Amino acid sequence: MLNVKKYQFTTPFVYEVSSHWGIEISKYMNPKSCAESKMKLIELCKIMDRFIEIGDFFELYSCWVGEEAEKRDGEITLQINTFDMDVFEIPEKTLVRLKK
Repeated sequence: MLNVKKYQFTTPFVYEVSSHWGIEISKYMNPKSCAESKMKLIELCKIMDRFIEIGDFFELYSCWVGEEAEKRDGEITLQINTFDMDVFEIPEKTLVRLKK
């Protein structure tokens, strides 16, 4: 967790959320896993919407264990409740900033 905090996130507070598969949304994924990732992202945004205020944000980063210090492949910023999941991808090792 310290490596991901040091190398990936811009905020001082980091919480690790684990699941069978991280949140990855890509046309190269198995459709079932991609659909599960979309549902995880929706649920995470619902939870975080209760905790952050307008103008604030949270960050999401998915990678395999051991890859936390590697260079990230990309970065995107989305509005927490107004994004259209059919128009973007979140491949692994991409920092996602979700603003309210």
